[in-house]
Amino acid sequence: MHPTINRNKKYWRIVCGLLLLYIFIGRGVFAQNTLNIKVADKTSGGALPYVNGLILQDSTQLSQKFITDKAGNYQVQNLQPGNYRVSLSYTGYLKMDTAIQISNSKEQEQVPKQGRAQQLFIYLTPKFSQLSAVKIKAQKPYLEMDKGKFILNVQQSALAKSSSAWDALKYAPTVITSSAGSLTVLNKPTVVYIDGRRVHQSGEALMQYLQGIPASNIDKIEVIGHPDASYAADISTVIKISTIKYKDDGIKGNITFRGIKASFLHKYINGTVNYKKGALYLQSGYGFGYAKNKIINNYEKLGQTGSVWMIPQQSISSTNTNRFYTTLGYDFNKNNKLTFYTDITSSTNHFNLKANNGNFTDDRSNDSIYRFNAKGSNKSISIQSQMTY
Repeated sequence: MHPTINRNKKYWRIVCGLLLLYIFIGRGVFAQNTLNIKVADKTSGGALPYVNGLILQDSTQLSQKFITDKAGNYQVQNLQPGNYRVSLSYTGYLKMDTAIQISNSKEQEQVPKQGRAQQLFIYLTPKFSQLSAVKIKAQKPYLEMDKGKFILNVQQSALAKSSSAWDALKYAPTVITSSAGSLTVLNKPTVVYIDGRRVHQSGEALMQYLQGIPASNIDKIEVIGHPDASYAADISTVIKISTIKYKDDGIKGNITFRGIKASFLHKYINGTVNYKKGALYLQSGYGFGYAKNKIINNYEKLGQTGSVWMIPQQSISSTNTNRFYTTLGYDFNKNNKLTFYTDITSSTNHFNLKANNGNFTDDRSNDSIYRFNAKGSNKSISIQSQMTY
């Protein structure tokens, strides 16, 4: 036999051997683990839809956020063996944190191509157990998903009894709020609409405005991460709030008081009066805010003898804000609304900075006494008007 043919046969034997080794051994090595998560109500046993979750691997601290589907299920794939923590949060329920171990087993080695699937059933406990005694006919789920947007049926949540529109948004999927008043959807700027009319406020002013709307007066909130062509091209995301009372003819109003205890008591007041008759809409509002803060730190200064002074420094600042706003609108039809908006805001800021490194003593005869005291204030008035159609 020709020596070339012998070499070719030997080559193909090696290739076939490597392929068989991969099939029977290699695929078991690269098999991945799967975790099937199921979330349900601890009281009723019913599935909880669209629950926010986080899975964290202890060894690497790598994490993955997820949202269960409408049946309360979520499948986490390609998990490496190790210890994991799973955290779940859902409006009206206590937060749940649990641990699970993902490990390769003999069963996995026998069926290498499938990997290993583990089941994790988690039951969330309602915050208000007395709600289980309430019977509601044809009750909507608190959270729905329709055509890529999240819908929060606020009246189906315990938050509707004692919170505001701003509080309800804190629990909405993909929505991020901050104490400074920032509001984003999918980490993008968002525009708020109330009953189809755009709200021309942002930042802290928007936060205080939404804090003045009781959640008990909200029917639903829609979170739209990808607005369609009916919105302006510069609008990245949209939050639509549908109220219960403001859509009806008549005069309605509300006033809210809020206090936050920090170094000093921060006080906020917001009030609105709404009038609607047919296609005509008018809203006038007033917002007041007072915040006072104190900061104490050490100021380093080089003394005359070359030593470093640690000088206690105290800064006290206060802000007093008054805001008047009016919205006048006319609805030609459901999709065509004319809106005039005017906002007048006055703000006064005061600050006082003091520094003192102590009194004169005998052992400080070669040193100096440092004193510093500065005061100041400024006042600003801003007026803005907008018209949208």
